[in-house]
Amino acid sequence: RSLDIFDRRLEEADEKRDAASQQVEALAQQERQLLRQREELAQQHQVAARKVAEREQEHNAAERLRYPGHNTLLEFLRREQPGWEQHLGKLIEPGLLQRTDLKPALSETPADSFHGLRLDLAMLPIPEHAADEAALNARVQLSKDNLQAARNHLEGLEAQLAEQTAALDDLNTRLV
Repeated sequence: RSLDIFDRRLEEADEKRDAASQQVEALAQQERQLLRQREELAQQHQVAARKVAEREQEHNAAERLRYPGHNTLLEFLRREQPGWEQHLGKLIEPGLLQRTDLKPALSETPADSFHGLRLDLAMLPIPEHAADEAALNARVQLSKDNLQAARNHLEGLEAQLAEQTAALDDLNTRLV
């Protein structure tokens, strides 16, 4: 009789342990699901925040074009060269339009102007496409060196990846 009581208590304890274990597993599964959902929302939030930042930049750029700053090239062109958009606008680098150090002026002399516009170009750096041959050769060599370094890094990572894959395959065969 005392053995029956003991067996019953043991069965009850086993049932309670099994129930508790199931409850713990259910809670762990719920936690994993909530963590996945939170991670997905965090990723969506990052994407949305990036889009907001991009839209703010687009808006700010549109505002700068609509309301150019005082003494900018854009302000000068709008005031002094009606229709500039159809000829100069097709050639001028957009970044130059907001500059205030170009000192735009109208010119009748074609030698020192472009479409009747004279600019102080001393403050502008020489763009890459107008660099001399030595600078272009140095740029080509640098890009070639950077490309080779990137390829070497990629090959190293591929070798590490192959090693990791082999180690995982070995581990999986031992587990089976």
